Amino acid sequence: MGAGVGDVVEGMPLAGVAVPGWALAVWLAVVSTAVAYAMGVWAIRRLSPQVAGGVAYLEVVTAIAWRGCCWGSR
Repeated sequence: MGAGVGDVVEGMPLAGVAVPGWALAVWLAVVSTAVAYAMGVWAIRRLSPQVAGGVAYLEVVTAIAWRGCCWGSR
């Protein structure tokens, strides 16, 4: 059975403990956004300016290619 709106507000079972839905949303936002951004900044600082520029350029090109390849042009 899938989770309903009430489950997200009241809590979802996680390893046998009911965790509030807002806590899961905050955790997801922190892990997937803040930590990934911080690791990207840390990695770019360790690269030479030429390589960092190439990586920054390829991120955009890769995202466009990924969209066109996997989701088609809608």
